[in-house]
Amino acid sequence: MADTMVLEDLARSLAEQARAYLSGEMGTTVSGWRKPVIPEDALTLDTLTVTAGIGDASGPIAAFVFSSKLAEHLFRRTLSMMNLSASSMAPIEQEIYRQGTLVEAANVIIGHWLPNYPAKGGSTAMTPPVLLDRARQIRGISHSHCALIDVGTERGELRIALIRPRSLVEQEVKAA
Repeated sequence: MADTMVLEDLARSLAEQARAYLSGEMGTTVSGWRKPVIPEDALTLDTLTVTAGIGDASGPIAAFVFSSKLAEHLFRRTLSMMNLSASSMAPIEQEIYRQGTLVEAANVIIGHWLPNYPAKGGSTAMTPPVLLDRARQIRGISHSHCALIDVGTERGELRIALIRPRSLVEQEVKAA
C-alpha cells in the first residue's frame, strides 16, 4: 500500500510536468487531470504508447499513452516549430516524425521530472524511451503497484502510468 501511495505521488508530479510541457512548449490548454480506476485484470497500452524505465531495476516503468488527437497535435506543432510542413513529406517520413515526436515528448517530460524522483545515491537514470509498435495488454496488474493519471487537454488525452515491478511491462514488450 505504501509503495502504491508513493507511486501515486510520483505520478501526480509527473502529470504536473506533463502539464507544463503541453501548455508551455506545445501550446495546448490542460483542462485538468483525473485518477482513473485501475483495472483488475489487465492494463491496455495503446499503439501510441511510449515507455521508459526509471531508476534502477527496482524502479517503476513510466508509460505515456497518447490519444491520436493529441499525438497529431504534437506532431503538427513540432513540424511548425521546425518550419516544416507535413504536405511536403512522404508518408513514411511523416510517420518517422510522428513517432519521434512522441518519444521526444516523453523524454522531455521525464527529463524535467527526474530531479523530483527519490534517487538512491544522488542521481537517477532512465532507460531510453521506446514507442510500442502495437497495443499491449499488461496482465497481472492487480498483483503490481500501479498509479494512473489521465491528463485532459483541448487537443486530446494523455494517460500516464507508473508500474512496479517494471518486469510486467518489459515481459509483454519483449514477447512481441
